Amino acid sequence: MAVDIIRAVAWPLVALIGVVAIWRSGFLGELGRRSTRISVFQVSLELATVSQRELPGLEQLRDPVVSSEVQSGTQSLMQQLLQPDDIDYVVIDLRDGHRWLASRLYLFAELLRRQRSLRCIVFVERRDAISGRLVGIADPLDVKWAMASRFPWLELALNDSYTQSFATFPPVSFSRSGGRLEPHVAENVASNFLSHPNIAWAENAPVPYPWSNVYGIPGPVSSPWARDPMPGFLVSPQKQWTVVHDQPTQYEHTRWLTGVYLMDVMSPQLLREDDWITVEPGMDEEKRVLDVLSRSGDFAAIVNTDRSFRRLIERRLVLEEVARREVRRAAQTRR
Repeated sequence: MAVDIIRAVAWPLVALIGVVAIWRSGFLGELGRRSTRISVFQVSLELATVSQRELPGLEQLRDPVVSSEVQSGTQSLMQQLLQPDDIDYVVIDLRDGHRWLASRLYLFAELLRRQRSLRCIVFVERRDAISGRLVGIADPLDVKWAMASRFPWLELALNDSYTQSFATFPPVSFSRSGGRLEPHVAENVASNFLSHPNIAWAENAPVPYPWSNVYGIPGPVSSPWARDPMPGFLVSPQKQWTVVHDQPTQYEHTRWLTGVYLMDVMSPQLLREDDWITVEPGMDEEKRVLDVLSRSGDFAAIVNTDRSFRRLIERRLVLEEVARREVRRAAQTRR
Protein backbone atom coordinates (compact mmCIF):
# COMPACT_ATOMS: atom_id res chain seq x y z
CA MET A 1 0.00 0.00 0.00
CA ALA A 2 2.75 2.41 1.00
CA VAL A 3 4.74 1.45 -2.08
CA ASP A 4 1.76 2.24 -4.34
CA ILE A 5 1.38 5.67 -2.74
CA ILE A 6 5.09 6.43 -3.24
CA ARG A 7 4.88 5.37 -6.88
CA ALA A 8 1.78 7.51 -7.43
CA VAL A 9 3.51 10.57 -6.03
CA ALA A 10 7.04 9.96 -7.31
CA TRP A 11 6.40 9.89 -11.08
CA PRO A 12 4.55 13.24 -11.25
CA LEU A 13 7.19 14.73 -8.96
CA VAL A 14 10.04 13.51 -11.17
CA ALA A 15 8.21 14.76 -14.25
CA LEU A 16 7.66 18.17 -12.66
CA ILE A 17 11.33 18.43 -11.71
CA GLY A 18 12.25 17.59 -15.32
CA VAL A 19 9.92 20.23 -16.71
CA VAL A 20 11.38 22.85 -14.36
CA ALA A 21 14.89 21.92 -15.46
CA ILE A 22 13.90 22.20 -19.12
CA TRP A 23 12.19 25.53 -18.49
CA ARG A 24 15.30 26.96 -16.82
CA SER A 25 17.37 25.93 -19.81
CA GLY A 26 15.19 28.09 -22.09
CA PHE A 27 14.04 25.15 -24.19
CA LEU A 28 10.47 25.33 -22.97
CA GLY A 29 10.18 28.96 -23.93
CA GLU A 30 11.26 28.15 -27.49
CA LEU A 31 8.94 25.15 -27.56
CA GLY A 32 6.08 27.27 -26.33
CA ARG A 33 6.24 29.32 -29.50
CA ARG A 34 5.72 26.21 -31.62
CA SER A 35 3.46 23.96 -29.53
CA THR A 36 0.41 24.42 -27.33
CA ARG A 37 0.65 21.16 -25.34
CA ILE A 38 3.50 19.12 -23.83
CA SER A 39 3.17 15.74 -22.10
CA VAL A 40 5.71 14.05 -19.83
CA PHE A 41 4.66 10.55 -18.79
CA GLN A 42 1.23 11.08 -17.19
CA VAL A 43 1.63 14.83 -16.79
CA SER A 44 0.35 17.25 -19.43
CA LEU A 45 0.91 21.00 -19.54
CA GLU A 46 -1.13 23.42 -21.65
CA LEU A 47 1.05 26.17 -23.12
CA ALA A 48 -0.30 29.50 -24.22
CA THR A 49 0.45 30.31 -27.86
CA VAL A 50 2.87 33.22 -27.98
CA SER A 51 3.22 35.25 -31.19
CA GLN A 52 6.73 36.66 -31.09
CA ARG A 53 7.28 40.17 -32.35
CA GLU A 54 9.80 40.29 -35.15
CA LEU A 55 11.54 43.59 -35.89
CA PRO A 56 12.41 44.40 -39.49
CA GLY A 57 16.03 44.16 -40.55
CA LEU A 58 17.58 47.44 -41.64
CA GLU A 59 18.88 45.81 -44.82
CA GLN A 60 15.27 45.16 -45.86
CA LEU A 61 14.37 48.85 -45.86
CA ARG A 62 14.46 51.19 -48.82
CA ASP A 63 17.36 53.63 -48.68
CA PRO A 64 16.54 57.34 -48.88
CA VAL A 65 17.18 58.83 -52.31
CA VAL A 66 20.67 60.30 -52.43
CA SER A 67 21.89 62.81 -55.00
CA SER A 68 24.84 62.13 -57.23
CA GLU A 69 28.09 63.61 -55.94
CA VAL A 70 27.82 67.34 -55.39
CA GLN A 71 30.77 69.71 -55.45
CA SER A 72 31.24 73.36 -54.59
CA GLY A 73 31.72 74.46 -58.20
CA THR A 74 29.22 76.56 -60.14
CA GLN A 75 28.75 73.92 -62.84
CA SER A 76 27.89 71.24 -60.29
CA LEU A 77 25.23 73.49 -58.74
CA MET A 78 23.65 74.29 -62.09
CA GLN A 79 23.52 70.60 -63.03
CA GLN A 80 21.83 69.78 -59.73
CA LEU A 81 19.22 72.52 -60.23
CA LEU A 82 18.26 71.19 -63.66
CA GLN A 83 17.54 67.65 -62.43
CA PRO A 84 13.76 67.01 -62.18
CA ASP A 85 13.69 64.29 -59.51
CA ASP A 86 13.39 64.82 -55.76
CA ILE A 87 16.19 63.80 -53.42
CA ASP A 88 16.16 62.96 -49.72
CA TYR A 89 19.78 63.79 -48.92
CA VAL A 90 23.17 64.78 -50.29
CA VAL A 91 26.65 64.00 -49.02
CA ILE A 92 28.89 67.06 -48.68
CA ASP A 93 32.53 65.99 -48.48
CA LEU A 94 34.61 68.74 -46.88
CA ARG A 95 37.82 66.71 -47.39
CA ASP A 96 40.74 68.58 -45.81
CA GLY A 97 38.95 71.94 -45.58
CA HIS A 98 39.60 73.35 -49.06
CA ARG A 99 36.68 71.74 -50.83
CA TRP A 100 33.57 73.73 -49.89
CA LEU A 101 32.99 77.46 -49.51
CA ALA A 102 30.45 78.66 -46.96
CA SER A 103 28.75 80.82 -49.61
CA ARG A 104 28.26 77.82 -51.91
CA LEU A 105 26.92 75.65 -49.09
CA TYR A 106 24.42 78.38 -48.22
CA LEU A 107 23.24 78.56 -51.83
CA PHE A 108 23.06 74.77 -52.20
CA ALA A 109 21.01 74.42 -49.01
CA GLU A 110 18.54 77.08 -50.17
CA LEU A 111 18.04 76.06 -53.79
CA LEU A 112 18.23 72.26 -53.52
CA ARG A 113 15.67 72.35 -50.72
CA ARG A 114 13.40 74.51 -52.84
CA GLN A 115 13.97 72.86 -56.20
CA ARG A 116 14.41 69.18 -55.31
CA SER A 117 12.82 68.84 -51.87
CA LEU A 118 16.16 68.15 -50.19
CA ARG A 119 15.54 66.97 -46.62
CA CYS A 120 18.95 66.23 -45.13
CA ILE A 121 22.62 67.08 -45.64
CA VAL A 122 25.30 64.60 -44.56
CA PHE A 123 28.69 66.20 -43.86
CA VAL A 124 31.85 64.13 -44.02
CA GLU A 125 35.55 64.99 -44.06
CA ARG A 126 39.00 63.45 -44.28
CA ARG A 127 40.52 63.36 -40.83
CA ASP A 128 43.08 61.17 -39.04
CA ALA A 129 43.73 59.42 -42.38
CA ILE A 130 40.04 58.40 -42.54
CA SER A 131 38.07 59.40 -45.63
CA GLY A 132 34.33 59.94 -45.29
CA ARG A 133 34.50 60.54 -41.53
CA LEU A 134 31.14 61.82 -40.36
CA VAL A 135 30.93 65.43 -39.19
CA GLY A 136 27.16 65.46 -38.79
CA ILE A 137 23.74 65.42 -40.44
CA ALA A 138 21.52 68.47 -40.63
CA ASP A 139 18.29 69.92 -41.95
CA PRO A 140 18.97 72.19 -44.97
CA LEU A 141 17.11 75.06 -43.33
CA ASP A 142 19.31 74.79 -40.24
CA VAL A 143 22.37 74.85 -42.50
CA LYS A 144 21.13 77.90 -44.37
CA TRP A 145 20.37 79.94 -41.25
CA ALA A 146 23.58 78.89 -39.52
CA MET A 147 25.58 80.21 -42.48
CA ALA A 148 23.48 83.38 -42.60
CA SER A 149 24.04 84.04 -38.89
CA ARG A 150 27.82 83.82 -39.33
CA PHE A 151 27.90 85.58 -42.74
CA PRO A 152 24.91 87.98 -42.74
CA TRP A 153 25.64 89.44 -46.19
CA LEU A 154 24.69 86.06 -47.74
CA GLU A 155 21.03 86.64 -46.94
CA LEU A 156 21.16 90.17 -48.32
CA ALA A 157 22.69 88.91 -51.56
CA LEU A 158 20.08 86.14 -51.87
CA ASN A 159 17.18 88.54 -51.37
CA ASP A 160 18.57 90.84 -54.06
CA SER A 161 19.07 87.86 -56.37
CA TYR A 162 15.44 86.78 -56.05
CA THR A 163 14.28 90.35 -56.67
CA GLN A 164 16.41 90.68 -59.81
CA SER A 165 15.33 87.30 -61.16
CA PHE A 166 11.64 87.89 -60.57
CA ALA A 167 11.94 91.27 -62.30
CA THR A 168 13.43 89.51 -65.33
CA PHE A 169 11.22 86.40 -65.19
CA PRO A 170 7.96 87.29 -63.43
CA PRO A 171 6.69 84.05 -61.82
CA VAL A 172 3.21 83.52 -63.27
CA SER A 173 2.85 80.47 -61.04
CA PHE A 174 5.07 78.11 -59.11
CA SER A 175 5.38 74.63 -60.59
CA ARG A 176 4.20 72.88 -57.42
CA SER A 177 3.68 73.29 -53.70
CA GLY A 178 6.83 74.15 -51.81
CA GLY A 179 7.73 77.07 -54.04
CA ARG A 180 9.68 75.25 -56.73
CA LEU A 181 10.81 77.65 -59.44
CA GLU A 182 11.08 76.96 -63.12
CA PRO A 183 14.62 75.68 -63.81
CA HIS A 184 15.72 78.74 -65.79
CA VAL A 185 14.55 81.02 -62.97
CA ALA A 186 16.42 79.03 -60.32
CA GLU A 187 19.52 79.08 -62.50
CA ASN A 188 19.23 82.86 -62.84
CA VAL A 189 18.89 83.26 -59.06
CA ALA A 190 22.10 81.27 -58.57
CA SER A 191 23.97 83.32 -61.19
CA ASN A 192 22.80 86.61 -59.67
CA PHE A 193 23.88 85.46 -56.22
CA LEU A 194 27.37 84.38 -57.28
CA SER A 195 27.96 87.68 -59.12
CA HIS A 196 26.48 89.90 -56.39
CA PRO A 197 28.82 92.68 -55.13
CA ASN A 198 28.56 91.29 -51.59
CA ILE A 199 29.79 87.90 -52.83
CA ALA A 200 32.11 88.31 -55.81
CA TRP A 201 35.19 90.42 -56.43
CA ALA A 202 37.64 90.27 -59.33
CA GLU A 203 41.33 90.98 -58.89
CA ASN A 204 42.30 94.57 -59.78
CA ALA A 205 38.64 95.63 -59.80
CA PRO A 206 37.36 98.37 -57.48
CA VAL A 207 36.54 97.02 -54.04
CA PRO A 208 32.73 96.96 -53.73
CA TYR A 209 30.90 99.05 -51.16
CA PRO A 210 30.64 98.75 -48.15
CA TRP A 211 33.82 96.67 -47.94
CA SER A 212 35.81 99.48 -49.61
CA ASN A 213 35.45 101.49 -46.39
CA VAL A 214 37.20 98.71 -44.51
CA TYR A 215 39.97 97.96 -46.95
CA GLY A 216 40.71 101.59 -47.68
CA ILE A 217 42.08 102.12 -44.15
CA PRO A 218 45.58 100.62 -43.72
CA GLY A 219 45.29 100.07 -40.00
CA PRO A 220 43.82 97.75 -37.37
CA VAL A 221 40.04 97.68 -37.66
CA SER A 222 37.34 95.51 -36.17
CA SER A 223 36.16 92.64 -38.28
CA PRO A 224 32.95 93.37 -40.19
CA TRP A 225 31.97 89.69 -39.96
CA ALA A 226 30.20 88.23 -36.97
CA ARG A 227 32.46 86.24 -34.60
CA ASP A 228 35.48 86.33 -36.91
CA PRO A 229 38.83 87.22 -35.27
CA MET A 230 40.21 90.73 -35.71
CA PRO A 231 41.81 90.71 -39.15
CA GLY A 232 44.61 93.15 -38.32
CA PHE A 233 45.89 95.31 -41.18
CA LEU A 234 43.46 95.06 -44.07
CA VAL A 235 44.89 96.51 -47.23
CA SER A 236 43.30 94.22 -49.83
CA PRO A 237 40.28 91.92 -50.14
CA GLN A 238 42.58 88.88 -50.22
CA LYS A 239 42.75 89.12 -46.42
CA GLN A 240 39.13 88.06 -45.96
CA TRP A 241 37.96 87.16 -49.45
CA THR A 242 38.75 83.67 -50.71
CA VAL A 243 40.15 82.86 -54.11
CA VAL A 244 38.03 80.48 -56.16
CA HIS A 245 40.02 77.42 -57.26
CA ASP A 246 38.81 77.27 -60.85
CA GLN A 247 39.02 81.08 -61.29
CA PRO A 248 42.32 82.28 -59.78
CA THR A 249 41.53 85.96 -60.33
CA GLN A 250 38.08 85.70 -58.77
CA TYR A 251 37.38 86.04 -55.05
CA GLU A 252 34.31 85.32 -52.95
CA HIS A 253 33.34 86.97 -49.70
CA THR A 254 33.40 83.75 -47.72
CA ARG A 255 35.75 81.14 -46.27
CA TRP A 256 36.59 77.47 -46.66
CA LEU A 257 34.76 75.06 -44.40
CA THR A 258 36.40 72.49 -42.17
CA GLY A 259 34.66 70.00 -39.94
CA VAL A 260 35.80 71.86 -36.83
CA TYR A 261 34.59 75.21 -38.17
CA LEU A 262 31.25 73.75 -39.24
CA MET A 263 30.77 72.28 -35.76
CA ASP A 264 31.50 75.69 -34.28
CA VAL A 265 29.02 77.42 -36.57
CA MET A 266 26.20 74.90 -36.22
CA SER A 267 26.72 73.21 -32.81
CA PRO A 268 26.45 69.46 -32.05
CA GLN A 269 22.68 69.85 -31.62
CA LEU A 270 22.08 71.12 -35.16
CA LEU A 271 24.44 68.47 -36.53
CA ARG A 272 22.30 65.84 -34.77
CA GLU A 273 25.06 64.05 -32.85
CA ASP A 274 22.36 62.16 -30.92
CA ASP A 275 21.18 60.60 -34.18
CA TRP A 276 24.43 58.80 -34.99
CA ILE A 277 24.58 55.03 -34.51
CA THR A 278 27.89 53.17 -34.40
CA VAL A 279 27.75 49.68 -35.89
CA GLU A 280 30.22 47.34 -34.23
CA PRO A 281 31.35 43.98 -35.64
CA GLY A 282 28.90 41.23 -34.74
CA MET A 283 26.32 43.73 -33.51
CA ASP A 284 22.86 42.18 -33.12
CA GLU A 285 20.44 43.29 -35.86
CA GLU A 286 17.61 43.78 -33.37
CA LYS A 287 19.75 46.15 -31.31
CA ARG A 288 20.53 48.17 -34.44
CA VAL A 289 16.82 48.53 -35.19
CA LEU A 290 16.01 49.52 -31.61
CA ASP A 291 18.83 52.09 -31.71
CA VAL A 292 17.28 53.65 -34.82
CA LEU A 293 13.81 53.70 -33.24
CA SER A 294 15.16 55.36 -30.09
CA ARG A 295 16.41 58.39 -32.02
CA SER A 296 14.32 61.54 -32.31
CA GLY A 297 15.22 62.95 -35.73
CA ASP A 298 13.81 62.10 -39.14
CA PHE A 299 17.05 60.37 -40.10
CA ALA A 300 19.70 58.32 -38.32
CA ALA A 301 23.29 58.08 -39.56
CA ILE A 302 24.92 54.66 -39.46
CA VAL A 303 28.69 54.88 -38.96
CA ASN A 304 31.51 52.36 -38.57
CA THR A 305 33.68 52.19 -35.47
CA ASP A 306 36.16 54.60 -37.09
CA ARG A 307 33.22 57.03 -37.57
CA SER A 308 33.26 56.68 -41.36
CA PHE A 309 29.80 57.24 -42.81
CA ARG A 310 28.06 54.07 -43.89
CA ARG A 311 24.38 54.71 -44.50
CA LEU A 312 21.44 57.00 -43.76
CA ILE A 313 18.25 55.47 -42.37
CA GLU A 314 14.86 57.17 -42.43
CA ARG A 315 13.17 56.49 -39.09
CA ARG A 316 9.68 56.83 -40.54
CA LEU A 317 10.26 53.81 -42.79
CA VAL A 318 11.34 51.71 -39.80
CA LEU A 319 8.32 52.81 -37.77
CA GLU A 320 5.94 52.07 -40.64
CA GLU A 321 7.39 48.58 -41.13
CA VAL A 322 7.09 47.84 -37.40
CA ALA A 323 3.47 49.05 -37.48
CA ARG A 324 2.65 46.84 -40.49
CA ARG A 325 4.08 43.79 -38.75
CA GLU A 326 2.14 44.56 -35.58
CA VAL A 327 -1.10 44.82 -37.57
CA ARG A 328 -0.42 41.45 -39.22
CA ARG A 329 0.46 39.88 -35.88
CA ALA A 330 -2.73 41.20 -34.26
CA ALA A 331 -4.80 39.88 -37.17
CA GLN A 332 -3.24 36.42 -36.88
CA THR A 333 -3.83 36.38 -33.12
CA ARG A 334 -7.57 37.00 -33.58
CA ARG A 335 -8.01 34.11 -35.96
